[in-house]
Amino acid sequence: MKTKNTICLLTGLLLAAAMPASGMAAGAVSVETAQILGAGQMRVTLVDCDTGELLVTDAGRAPSMGTNISLETPEGTVSTGPVLMLDTNPSVHENIGSFLDADSFSMTLYPGSLPDGYVFPDNAEQVGYYSGTVIPEGGMTVTRYDNESADVVIRLQYVPTGDVGGDGDFGLVDVVLLQQWLLGIPGKELADWKAADFCRDNKLNVLDLCRMKQELIGKTAAALVEPDERTLYGNPMYVVEDGLGLYLGPDTSYPCVASIPKGTTIEELGYQKNAANWVFTEYDGQSGWIPIIREGDGEPTVVFMQTVDKPVIYLYPEEETDVHVELTLTQSELATTYPRYRNGWDVTARPDGSLLNKADGTHHRYLFWDSVNSRTLFDFSEGFCVAGSDTEDFLREKLTYMGLTEEERNEFIVYWLPRMEHHPYNLIAFQGDAYTESARLSITPEPDSLCRIFMAYVPLEDAVEVQPQTLTPFERQGFAVVEWGGCEIPCERTGN
Repeated sequence: MKTKNTICLLTGLLLAAAMPASGMAAGAVSVETAQILGAGQMRVTLVDCDTGELLVTDAGRAPSMGTNISLETPEGTVSTGPVLMLDTNPSVHENIGSFLDADSFSMTLYPGSLPDGYVFPDNAEQVGYYSGTVIPEGGMTVTRYDNESADVVIRLQYVPTGDVGGDGDFGLVDVVLLQQWLLGIPGKELADWKAADFCRDNKLNVLDLCRMKQELIGKTAAALVEPDERTLYGNPMYVVEDGLGLYLGPDTSYPCVASIPKGTTIEELGYQKNAANWVFTEYDGQSGWIPIIREGDGEPTVVFMQTVDKPVIYLYPEEETDVHVELTLTQSELATTYPRYRNGWDVTARPDGSLLNKADGTHHRYLFWDSVNSRTLFDFSEGFCVAGSDTEDFLREKLTYMGLTEEERNEFIVYWLPRMEHHPYNLIAFQGDAYTESARLSITPEPDSLCRIFMAYVPLEDAVEVQPQTLTPFERQGFAVVEWGGCEIPCERTGN
């Protein structure tokens, strides 16, 4: 073989070896019939490792095999590595069989070119032939004949995709579609029935449905995107869009694993820092992500049951002053205001705190507002766990320390005490940036001192351990503005 003719023949492979022999129709030859192979030809056949059947290949997306052939000759080392395009099945390639005895000969089927639904057997990363050794064993059979021709049979394993709907994705909708088809529901048709043939018997029944469900569960568990942050006390949400998709990640490119009916109450369990319009939740035992804003028109898909309750704003200028107050909400919707909010409040404020609303001439003690559909994630990393019966004493002590006057303190307690003292316990945390960034105040003229006290609390059945919160007292200077408000997290959890 180590002759000039061999060198010429070897270099000719670059042009000839990758082309199948003319006249070879797919399935027209038997892998047992060596006589029809010419000298040096190599026939490659792809078969199903479970059934032994020939695989159907797509000429527009033909499987391909890489080769590496090297010979030591008097003129030096000669090597080539043609890519064999398996346009038919079987496919016949000129000259390659002549070089199975080369100093180095290997051939490998490219993983990215396998027929749809097929993988290498036993989860192997590849199947190849390396100078007489097949890896993995059993993945390929090489039969050689006296005329230096050879048969190569490659075994591949079919893995049903589950995508009976034919939309390129395998999810709960496919399981439901197969179930409806098995029940004979009119109008339910399968785009690809083989995608659900998990039993590999060329028929579909309830056993395939069971295997399909198991496959989906395994796929879901492995692919679920965990949130950056989990919330211990989740914000309940009311679904307002029928068939709201539950996805494995915070984007519609992830598989949809459930459809949540309109009217369902679910709970926010986590969030992703770079995906403000998605929240992590659970429905019917399945964890996943939902969009809270509908793509296209920006309409909400859920309404958060959390509300921002009775923030009131006191104004104490050093002298009678016309004051303009604007409120910008970033994570809730304004609900009720008094006096009426009209692109802000314009009032005349006096040093004793009394207000004259310039729009209608009415007098007020403070400016009132509240909001609904609050999406703010309040911070409970520090706080206080207080027995309901101790709420009055707790609030009086903490509000005094933080700088509220007796009148402001009493108004706070009168509003919140009836809502809190009848719970066995309350987890209480006074909020900072989580609140002020979601409810921004702009006041003209700018106050000399500003105090914003916002209490978030969770009713509990049992006491919990929490890192005590450090509070900051407020010193009134010059034109002082004071605000207080709160929020009950309507959560049924008790926490640990």
